[in-house]
Amino acid sequence: MHSEAKARPGQAESAPPPARARRQLAEKRDRFVRSGGSERDILAISLFLKDTMKLSFRLALALVACIGLLSACSMFSATADLDLRLTRPSINARYVVSMRPLGEPAAINQIHAWQIIVTSSAGAGG
Repeated sequence: MHSEAKARPGQAESAPPPARARRQLAEKRDRFVRSGGSERDILAISLFLKDTMKLSFRLALALVACIGLLSACSMFSATADLDLRLTRPSINARYVVSMRPLGEPAAINQIHAWQIIVTSSAGAGG
């Protein structure tokens, strides 16, 4: 009977409502006592069920938190006006700043060096 009590809390397909579950648990406890079970066994079973329900609640809470985090992260995206040019004029258009990777082509997901070139808008080096 003890192994049967352990197998039932793991079945998550048909979880009864809390009031009905308490009533069913009380009926099972009464049947267990009438069949010769001790109070210590009842306490062990009820503690096991409490721990299982706490674990189920924590897992459900963690699942909801993960889903919320993933949905929040998916809402962020790059702006539509993101400027990826490697050559840009300064604010007053006095200078032109260019940058290029020292290794061709620039490796993705690796640290590499860049060369920064600042020239006047007329083309002479500054």
